[in-house]
Amino acid sequence: MPETFEGEGGHSHGEAATVADHEHAPGTAEHSHAAAAEEWAPQDGFERTAYTTLATVLAAAGFATVIGAISMFANIPITFANGLLWGAAGFVTFSLAPAYGSAPELPGMPAADLFARQLWWTGTALATGAAFVLLAKARASWAIAVSVALIAAPHIRRARGPR
Repeated sequence: MPETFEGEGGHSHGEAATVADHEHAPGTAEHSHAAAAEEWAPQDGFERTAYTTLATVLAAAGFATVIGAISMFANIPITFANGLLWGAAGFVTFSLAPAYGSAPELPGMPAADLFARQLWWTGTALATGAAFVLLAKARASWAIAVSVALIAAPHIRRARGPR
């Protein structure tokens, strides 16, 4: 079943206006109000599930590639013994830490600026990933303290919506 706000695009012309009896400012491009209904969207059921699964697998493969590249540049081999730890660190870095600090935004509700949220997500992933690389390279007490600070820092100042 599609989400409530899915497919509701365009703009409102007021309750009394109809599609045919409105004007746009000079220089405004012509547009069709029927375009939103004609846009492609996956069918509910198997097709939607298949595309969601494909997108999730491709995103996970991309994140795994990033982890592999970082481990190669940091000269930390990924072995069978530490592979599960790298996978858990990747999950925490790319999913858990950003999700913990930034609640999902509901459609149609006021939210923080998109760029601010994207910047916050990127900073959170970078700080969390850097903390895990630091822990993998140095097991000293100072490294643990710096790692905890790196993981906590983005959550102190979150991307916030309008108040």
